Amino acid sequence: MTFPLNPSDKTFIELQTGKYPWWDSLTKNKNISIQIRKGNKIDVYYNGGAILGGLAYREQKKAFTAKIHSKYIPLEKDNDYMTLSLTPQKVKIIDSFAPMDFSVFENEKLKLIMDRVKKYHDPESEKAIQYNFAANDPCIIDAEFQFDKASRIDLVRLDKPSKKIVFIEIKTIGDSRLFTDPVKDPKNIYHQLEKYYRYTNDNKKALLDYYTKVLQIKKDLGLAYSSIRGLTLNGWEIESRPLLAFGDCTQSWIDNNSAGIDKKIKGVAYGAYYFGDSVYSLDLLPKTQKNRHVF
Repeated sequence: MTFPLNPSDKTFIELQTGKYPWWDSLTKNKNISIQIRKGNKIDVYYNGGAILGGLAYREQKKAFTAKIHSKYIPLEKDNDYMTLSLTPQKVKIIDSFAPMDFSVFENEKLKLIMDRVKKYHDPESEKAIQYNFAANDPCIIDAEFQFDKASRIDLVRLDKPSKKIVFIEIKTIGDSRLFTDPVKDPKNIYHQLEKYYRYTNDNKKALLDYYTKVLQIKKDLGLAYSSIRGLTLNGWEIESRPLLAFGDCTQSWIDNNSAGIDKKIKGVAYGAYYFGDSVYSLDLLPKTQKNRHVF
């Protein structure tokens, strides 16, 4: 298997020209998460909501295009995805009811969209916790890696001491799949992590090649944190076993539930980290330390 991605694609080269004020606003906003996608596209998130999906340069139109959901923009319209055209001069909606000037991705206007995203994504939700981890851990290289039509791996991290790329599943304590019987429930946490384990184990070379390119693109676009900016992935490997991580635990919940969860996933996971907040690093530990359980 291979994953189509080219660091020299026009989408990435064009964004390096400095001609696009809306791109500068996005990259300078520390609350925005920008992720590279297969097929030479970019997704832009805030608080778990995609405010630009599938951003790509269209040579014939001399413009970028992307999708945004209508609920994130102040339009009276049924729930649907809108297509945006993004040029150096402006951002506008392309729709049958006529193009509309919508230059909102700069300065205070970007905040309007971010405020609307908050209405649909609770700060305590799994997605919000996921992106808080990404914002607080400078070694996160990707979020929501899609490996089949229905499944996405929450986070991907470059672990420098071990020289491993690790895939991370984020859960909240309210997820019922943590407690169901794996024999009776095909969506149980064991089966979810087992699927990730098999996928990463079967595609180690392709994943390493892919993330070598992702890292290069993030460096080229100024998106890589200083902690990984000097890295090359020569000699690195894929950690097949995913890491399970929580960001909303209490100590009493951990004491009452972690042993049962650990027992379920021990054969397919690297470990389970039980945090009370999403401000902590997700680095791989060689052995268990307090509420970071390593198998």
